Amino acid sequence: MASVFWDKRGVIHVDFLPCGATINSEYYCHVLSDVHKRLRKKWPGLITKGILFLQDNAQAHTAHRTKCTLQQLGWEVLPHPPYKPDLAPQ
Repeated sequence: MASVFWDKRGVIHVDFLPCGATINSEYYCHVLSDVHKRLRKKWPGLITKGILFLQDNAQAHTAHRTKCTLQQLGWEVLPHPPYKPDLAPQ
């Protein structure tokens, strides 16, 4: 599985989950740190302006550890509406 992080200018970072692994909060926080490092290299001015970050409500995204990591990175997380099967059928 690939996780892709992008903004209006293009792809920032792509992470490939190792075969057999699952995304948990610890893994996701590591990926977020990698994204932050990539941003500092690729677009350093963006970090100082502030990051607006959108993610869904997956368990790894809403875990306490993840919230703490995002706060330490200084990213503002945009609220994501709860999953509504009637609005987003599979």
